[in-house]
Amino acid sequence: MRHGLCHVDQSVMVFLDIQEKFIAVIEGNNAARVVNNASRLLQAARILDIPVLFTEQYSERLGTTHPILQEARPPSSQLIQKTCFSATDSEEFMSYLALTGRKQVVLCGMEAHVVVLQTALSLQNAGYEVFVAEDTVCSRFEEYKTNGIRRLMAAGVQITNRESILFEWMRNNTHPNFREIVKNLIA
Repeated sequence: MRHGLCHVDQSVMVFLDIQEKFIAVIEGNNAARVVNNASRLLQAARILDIPVLFTEQYSERLGTTHPILQEARPPSSQLIQKTCFSATDSEEFMSYLALTGRKQVVLCGMEAHVVVLQTALSLQNAGYEVFVAEDTVCSRFEEYKTNGIRRLMAAGVQITNRESILFEWMRNNTHPNFREIVKNLIA
């Protein structure tokens, strides 16, 4: 497995179960931070034409994707309904991912120690290079997130953050979207 930088032409952005009722049970202000950071990555993915996938876990009971993310969702993005914890157990998810032809997956979402962990490890085992933006994931309790991140690191999943990903996608301050992204999405 290669451990390198995110490439704009190889990345797929995945938002795992950032749903209204999950957000309601997250400790402290972590949920607001996750939604804000995930929204910035989503906006950048839209600007940079990176394929985007959303999953929702049992939305009839847990609600839909957070409204801020729904509002910024690109028309070309895909929404996968699922009941499995690892998104890779959804045939629809894996089919869409394969159709992109891309081998890097950037993950955001809830919960770090369950859905994010299982999806990341399964994607890695399937041959994808996986990046988890730590500031865009959370769990109901901070210690569960910490445990999930430690397990991912031990398994060789790349733990990064929103800002690192944005700069890796652009690579240079001469990138045509540099000013727009820095002005609106970095601060």
